[in-house]
Amino acid sequence: MDLPIHQFLTEDFFRPNWSVSVHLVRNGPEEYPSEYTHLNQRQFWKIMYIVKGHAVMIINNRKYELPAGSTGLIHPSDLTTLALTEDVLLYNVLFQMDAIESELKNLCLKEDFFSIFRQNADNRDPIRHDILHLMDSNRTIYAIIRKMYREYQSDEVFSRELLKTYLLELLYLLARQSFSSSLKSRRAFAPEYIKSTLQKNFRNPPDIRSLMRKTGLTRNELFRLYKAETGETMGQTVLHFRLGYALDLLKNTDLPVSEIYAMAGFTDISNFYRVFRRTVGHSPGFFRENRNGDREHASGVPSSDHSV
Repeated sequence: MDLPIHQFLTEDFFRPNWSVSVHLVRNGPEEYPSEYTHLNQRQFWKIMYIVKGHAVMIINNRKYELPAGSTGLIHPSDLTTLALTEDVLLYNVLFQMDAIESELKNLCLKEDFFSIFRQNADNRDPIRHDILHLMDSNRTIYAIIRKMYREYQSDEVFSRELLKTYLLELLYLLARQSFSSSLKSRRAFAPEYIKSTLQKNFRNPPDIRSLMRKTGLTRNELFRLYKAETGETMGQTVLHFRLGYALDLLKNTDLPVSEIYAMAGFTDISNFYRVFRRTVGHSPGFFRENRNGDREHASGVPSSDHSV
């Protein structure tokens, strides 16, 4: 069931003509129960910092345990909520894009952490997004967030301008922390990310250099971690997804094999027949003739998602 989405509006969280606001809030189970009932989306960016308590945060249908000291950058299009069993105290640093416009061009040229600010950024790649933008914090990050909160509360001359300066400093500190702490997360998430990427692009899979760049891992690390987690090579995964797609077409359409092999990503029909026989145990024609029976012989081949 799709959950209702609550939209947080800019005018409800920002002073007139201010592009940065900082809030210290306490959330509890009465507002965000463990069995969450809605999602939140924003018209602005958000940096959150858990001061006290243990939060479970849902970001784009993925669940994360966030103890005190955790911090993260939330994109305006992210769908988020909390699932709490205890009160949580946290800072929310909210900002609009014009707060960093003086440095935006330089920021967007940088890889990894700052790539999210590009207009065409693939922020809907949840695994990569969360690897880069959720992390354990440090004292320096906590100190500048507290300084921003005090400045926001004081509302003195040049407070608005100082907050923009502090925000840029905070983003650079987060980027540094992301670089140093994300390697462990990348190693943990890399196999899942790679398999998801291969499923979406099994007809024309990305090359190894692209996967190395996306995950920040070396060629040997990628091969070793993926094989250890999945029990197969990346090439075998691609082959299985291609065969799964071909099996679906053979079973559910009357398209000729001469079209199906190419639609599934194979470049040579002879190789398709050879791989099909070796994996399924029969020819494509025999499988189609018996498509109303079970798929016992193809049990080792994962069915691909027709939405890819």
